[in-house]
Amino acid sequence: MGRICVKRRIATVIVTTWLACTASAAVPPEPDSSLFQGADIFRIECATDPWIRPGGRLIVYARKRFDIATDRARFLLWLVDVDSGTQTPLVTGPASYSSPRWSPDGRAIAFVLFTPIPKPTLGAAPTKPDGANWAEPLELITSINYREDGEGYLRPGNAHLFVVASDEGAPRQLTAGPYDEHGPISWTPDGRYVLVSGNRRKGWQLDPINSEVFQVSVTDGAVTALTNRVGPDDAPAVSPDGRTIAYLGSDDHLRSYENVRLYLMDRDGRNPRSLTDHLDRSIDQARWAADGRGIYVSYVDHGVTKVALVRLDGNIEPVAEGLSGSDLDRPYSGGEFSVSANGTVAYTSGKPERPSDIWVVFGDHACQLTHLNADLLRARTLAQIQTLPVKSSFDQRAIDAKIVRPPRAEAGKQYPPILEIHGGPFDSYGPTFSTDDQLYAAAGYALLYANPRGSTSYGEEFANQINHDYPSHDYDDLMSAVDAVLTSGSANPNQNR
Repeated sequence: MGRICVKRRIATVIVTTWLACTASAAVPPEPDSSLFQGADIFRIECATDPWIRPGGRLIVYARKRFDIATDRARFLLWLVDVDSGTQTPLVTGPASYSSPRWSPDGRAIAFVLFTPIPKPTLGAAPTKPDGANWAEPLELITSINYREDGEGYLRPGNAHLFVVASDEGAPRQLTAGPYDEHGPISWTPDGRYVLVSGNRRKGWQLDPINSEVFQVSVTDGAVTALTNRVGPDDAPAVSPDGRTIAYLGSDDHLRSYENVRLYLMDRDGRNPRSLTDHLDRSIDQARWAADGRGIYVSYVDHGVTKVALVRLDGNIEPVAEGLSGSDLDRPYSGGEFSVSANGTVAYTSGKPERPSDIWVVFGDHACQLTHLNADLLRARTLAQIQTLPVKSSFDQRAIDAKIVRPPRAEAGKQYPPILEIHGGPFDSYGPTFSTDDQLYAAAGYALLYANPRGSTSYGEEFANQINHDYPSHDYDDLMSAVDAVLTSGSANPNQNR
């Protein structure tokens, strides 16, 4: 399918959230094959982390899909041509790959790859006789962070930096050791170094908030720290002239939440200063403009992810909005973008009815380059989202809330409700696709989700309403949303599906 180009316009703000409530048990009816089904999860794909080649005609991105054999997500690296939309696989081995970044000359791509290590053991078991039916062997866990949501128990190992030629060749490992590096990463203009983030202090697993920016030599893998403060320093981006580094971070004031700010520092790590103290939102990503006079950033505002250009004097100019990420189970705010030398912005964007695809915007025109789920979702009738006005019973604050009614819902008919509450708690739901929400709605439930106080994207004051006081009046916000959906006549808590 060819690309779709449209006149760029600012997307409608749609804010969502995560749930948990009860409905009376009922015998499930036969599934309707035209509705979204559990098996569809293993057919869904979404685009993440697009990065434009310096010349602007080729994009590398990580394509997320779910392996039905292992019940896990995998990220594979693909290339897409900006002019034709033609796609070709780059790295599609059995592992998972992330944060692909072009070298300055466009001839190589650096990325992050998990490298497993042998599982720890405690002695050796006797030899198992042929045909014996023994219990599972002892599993010894020595890592502090040994499991994650969506992953389950983690394999022993660390995430390290690799580099690969853009046309052929095997990946070459640059970093090693009992530490994790994470992206996004950045090349220096001379191609001699790659910048990453991580924590290499002793006892780093006990200090998850702290991280620093590191310089890694492409030649010999030598690692040098460029930041050193209490708090996170992440997402380095080197300026086009190689003299300045933009990065994201915050000082740890021992509060529950701090806005992440856009910082600049000299190439050697000196003279750090913030550019976004006046913006009461957290910055998620930073990319330099080709002329070095500004930095493109993304941030979430009322659940909607936006891209803007921050000039070096602090002025902010809007560029795009409506980005979406790869957290498909729930509708979390998110999305990634990059910028080419000619100012073309590549980004991930979807809708509540569609996972993320690759889009580009240049001037006032936006073009969709990929259509990863067109065939599957064309055959499905999906649930729609509606805004629900809510005022908190505690202090009458406006609380963003949405309701998802079953596909082909009948006018005036009530459905059993489910309240979906997002995690974090410092996070937010946005206008993004959610497999969980679609499955609940397809099963005949009315879903309610909201961004109660403590949610991000509404400013530091709103987020810190639960500072050292959680759970508290966020409960009032959620129950006010429940009252609102019951008053609206859309749901009946005493009704069976």
